[in-house]
Amino acid sequence: MKNKAGFTLLETIISCGIFSLILGGIFAICNISDKVYRQENGLLDKVQNVRAIMENISREIRQAKVDDLNLGTEKSNITIEIPILVQNEDGTYKYVPCSVTYNLDGANITRNNRVIARNIQDLTFSKQTSSSLIKISLTSVESYLAKPFTLVSEVKLRNF
Repeated sequence: MKNKAGFTLLETIISCGIFSLILGGIFAICNISDKVYRQENGLLDKVQNVRAIMENISREIRQAKVDDLNLGTEKSNITIEIPILVQNEDGTYKYVPCSVTYNLDGANITRNNRVIARNIQDLTFSKQTSSSLIKISLTSVESYLAKPFTLVSEVKLRNF
């Protein structure tokens, strides 16, 4: 009498092979998904950092007067005078001018010679002759996680 309750060796090998193919496919899909996730997460981090830097630069430029604005000859640096609130010895407050310089130094943006952003390919400031608008263009460098991108902002000087 033959016992037909079990599996043959051939059936077990075939089912293990099919199961291995299915697991291999699932692993490949998970691997691709993880790679895409890392790339998009890297790009998102980069965009958020560049936006924060752009917002800080824009905020300080908005505070400047046109007379206190000095665009560099290479258009990759700008010097502005912004008012800073300080307390006097008698307890009163007054505004004093503070000079701030933004510069593209290699692949870094510096504020008063202190690095505030890295991996920047291009930083450009431009101003129309009779306008109170400053155009800022900032381009990141390409990395293995993210392609380069450019942010452009137009800032209207408030103290014009």
